[in-house]
Amino acid sequence: MIRIYPNGEEFLKENAELLLQEPEKTAFFIGNASLMKETDKENYILRCEGSGILLALKMSPYSLLLYGDKGGIEELASFLCENGYDISALMCEEELGDAFVEAMKKHSKFYNVSISMTFMSCDQVSEPSSADVVPADAKDVEEIFTMAERFFIDCGLPDRPDRKSLAEKIGSFRCIREEGKIVCIACSTPMKGNMQRITHVYTRPEYRGKSLARRVVNTLKNEILENGRTACLYVDNANPVSSHLYVSLGFQNMYRQNTYQLLPERK
Repeated sequence: MIRIYPNGEEFLKENAELLLQEPEKTAFFIGNASLMKETDKENYILRCEGSGILLALKMSPYSLLLYGDKGGIEELASFLCENGYDISALMCEEELGDAFVEAMKKHSKFYNVSISMTFMSCDQVSEPSSADVVPADAKDVEEIFTMAERFFIDCGLPDRPDRKSLAEKIGSFRCIREEGKIVCIACSTPMKGNMQRITHVYTRPEYRGKSLARRVVNTLKNEILENGRTACLYVDNANPVSSHLYVSLGFQNMYRQNTYQLLPERK
């Protein structure tokens, strides 16, 4: 059975308990649903009930999100295809995504993996913080915004930073300055539950190879731990250098998350 929600508020009210079971996997669900005032076939929220519960949320221009029991994959895939819902891209845990992609082949829909990430977490201090890592402030907004734009492009992410929202959370950025400019940044974002996510880890190309990202991430991680929370982040599986860095700082792999892109129809 497929339940179609008319808005995000109703979805969150009915599924709060389920979503909070694994907040590290449902953060995007909660964030996107809170912004959805109405739904259609490009912006939709569904709940598939059968052999378990499977949730699906699509908010344009972002990917379709899946969470829950893969037992509902076949029914969901058929429903989306038969009713003309937007299924151009998918982002979810690898096991669930692979099952969805396999089910979509029966409807002549084929996907490839465009981005593969590993979610990592850390609850221990591995080395002291660095004194040269300092908080950013209002005067740094434009400089950090430019670096954040570059971060999204280099990571191959479809979205771009918003200047206003970045300015509002500028105090959550940590940075290193050299030669009168910011050369490395990272930011922390609270998540539901006890986790705080580290994002926007970026070093100017000409300053790479100097362990700047290590110092910024480690210092930010220590701040998070001092506040009684667990630090977490996503690392691109195509970037073994970053993966090695985070492992050396005490981060452990939790699960893999892929973004799948719908391929043009075969002729």
